Amino acid sequence: MKKNYDELINLIKKAQGDKTLNQFALSCQVNAGHLSRLLNGNFVNPPSPETLKKISKGSHGIVTYEELLKACNYIEDEDLSRIDKYINDNELYDKFNHLVKNENAKVLFDKLGDLNEDELKQFVDIVTIIKKDDKNNEKNN
Repeated sequence: MKKNYDELINLIKKAQGDKTLNQFALSCQVNAGHLSRLLNGNFVNPPSPETLKKISKGSHGIVTYEELLKACNYIEDEDLSRIDKYINDNELYDKFNHLVKNENAKVLFDKLGDLNEDELKQFVDIVTIIKKDDKNNEKNN
């Protein structure tokens, strides 16, 4: 069954404004054919978060990345409030941005998405142990 992406389509149209499809595609750095399919609702799966980010940037503030993510059901309202809490923590936000740009971290994030809650807790425990070992090694050197 095809999901309802009316909100996404409306947001993309809003982002496009009075630009032609090709002008908007250039400003987003997204293939015009792909944008056309999105605008016409000719897709089954939503565009990737990376494509949504490009559309948001190409809109020059008309639509936000978060609005587009929500329209694709990547995030919910309660996720947005949790994200805001972390974004307002500058140290955590800086660390997150560093991780997002790191290729090894991208691979790790992809794999973490496949873990259940217990496996995630185990992973956190392992990372905590490694970090403690690193700190102990630094003190001993």
